[in-house]
Amino acid sequence: MQHHRPYGSPPTKSRTPPDRSFATHIHSQSTSDDDDSLEPAGVADYRTLDQLWGSIRQQKEVKMAKELSKIKSFEAVTPEEEEEEVPIPSPPATSRPALRRRRSIVSYKESGTDMVAILDMQGLSKQDIHVSYQRDRLVVTWEMVEVLDVEENGHLVRERRHKVHTRHIELPPGTKFERVRAAMGSRHLVLRYPNPRFSSEKSRTVDEY
Repeated sequence: MQHHRPYGSPPTKSRTPPDRSFATHIHSQSTSDDDDSLEPAGVADYRTLDQLWGSIRQQKEVKMAKELSKIKSFEAVTPEEEEEEVPIPSPPATSRPALRRRRSIVSYKESGTDMVAILDMQGLSKQDIHVSYQRDRLVVTWEMVEVLDVEENGHLVRERRHKVHTRHIELPPGTKFERVRAAMGSRHLVLRYPNPRFSSEKSRTVDEY
């Protein structure tokens, strides 16, 4: 049966229902595009590079800190400390035999305007002693004989050793030989000569009075 539309009314068009699958596809695509717009693909790469550079920078800072500590430790050692001398312990003191001070054989004393020198000549005779006059001094020489018994190849040998000693007695400058006197006693040799304290004074003659 055919239906006739009224005269003057526009023709009626049939509507086709929309394709839901296409809309879903568009919606899913738009959602995917929105996610990409929030975090582009290059941002993840940039974050990875930042982490890498941060790690490298941190390692470099640690290395520089170690080198700086080494430099400070080197600077802490001053040249004075490097050249500081190490004290060397002194060797233990060895016991030395005590030196005996030899007693002088000459003693002096004043006698008025003269000086007297007394020499101890114990064990010597007058023949063993010789006194000579030199310029501004007296030279006393004596010889001592020492007898020793020495054993050689099972035999006893007696040796005589001669030893010569000398003493100088200073005289005042210009002392004449006539002003010197010598005397030998049982043990002592006595020498008399002008006293240096008085010999410096000018002796007056008869014309000066």
